[in-house]
Amino acid sequence: MSSTKADVPMGRAETKFREAFERLKAGKTHIVPKGTRMSQNAVAKEAGVLPSALRPHRFSKLCLDIAEWIEQHKDDAGQKSGRQRNLAERNARRTVQERLEAMRIQRDLALSKLLSAEAHILELTVENRRLWALAPAPATPIRPADRGKAAATKKPLRVVD
Repeated sequence: MSSTKADVPMGRAETKFREAFERLKAGKTHIVPKGTRMSQNAVAKEAGVLPSALRPHRFSKLCLDIAEWIEQHKDDAGQKSGRQRNLAERNARRTVQERLEAMRIQRDLALSKLLSAEAHILELTVENRRLWALAPAPATPIRPADRGKAAATKKPLRVVD
């Protein structure tokens, strides 16, 4: 009967690594600082051994479990390094700065359109005044009924079909 790795009971070293892995997952570490990013090195350090002691060819199942856990929790805030957090903050600031710059451009364009419209209104006002100055004075009505109060109270003409 041949024995596979799945049939072999865990040795002391693997048990030590597994316990360290569980402590890191739970955030209740004994050796490494709390909040340490999960990695094979962190598991080895938490187990109290050199990082080179946790070798994938010797503890392949454990290393796969660690890699799976890291992959499943890669978006957790605690799993991001300080550099990654800094990059994310910088990108967020950059997007705010880009939005601010876009708003400034939009403001400048709106102000330009407003000034252009005001100049056009001024030109039209000047043209209107010029044309009114050129227009002849209104003609004085000949009939007295077309002047003064009588003109305002006069009944409109009926249209006969």
